[in-house]
Amino acid sequence: MFVLPSGDEPLIFNVSHQAGLAVLLAVHDPPKGLAVGVDVVCPSERRDRDLSSLEQDGWASFVDIHADVFGAGEVSALKSMNPVPAVQERDRALRYFYALWCLREAYVKMTGDALLASWLKDLEMHNFAPPEDMEEAQEVRLRGKKVEGVDVRLMPLLEEYMISTAVRNGDNGERVELGEFQSLDMEEVLAFGEKASKS
Repeated sequence: MFVLPSGDEPLIFNVSHQAGLAVLLAVHDPPKGLAVGVDVVCPSERRDRDLSSLEQDGWASFVDIHADVFGAGEVSALKSMNPVPAVQERDRALRYFYALWCLREAYVKMTGDALLASWLKDLEMHNFAPPEDMEEAQEVRLRGKKVEGVDVRLMPLLEEYMISTAVRNGDNGERVELGEFQSLDMEEVLAFGEKASKS
């Protein structure tokens, strides 16, 4: 949170990082009530460990280990995939798992509650899929009702990563259009910050 002494909040932002990549989603001069969340996952970073776990314990057990942070419908959808032993099928199932994880993380981070939210198991992502299989806009439901005024998206980045963004409209329905992610050189960012702090 970035709040000026006056109480104004000229910048809202959220950060996520995994496997050497940090992502930042920020909105300057946001309308009142607007909120943002972002998450990044790198399925390939955990691929060997996950495939080993699937071979040893099976898909249903893998899903059950994480069932406490998913909705019941999401757990059922994941379990219905029941990938065959072929590595390609297991990879595909894992991409669905991480797509769901990424979508949920961005949403709960947007709310400010993160994984401690009391309503976590009442939240469900309908039609979740990895970016290459996503055919329609992501629908979010809370306690069975469609969540309105929130735009949740999942996109690929740099071949290895999936990034999800969640943006809640402002109090009067104001929306922001997200641009493309831009790569920043950390050395340049640090140099800019150091120079700015001296002036």
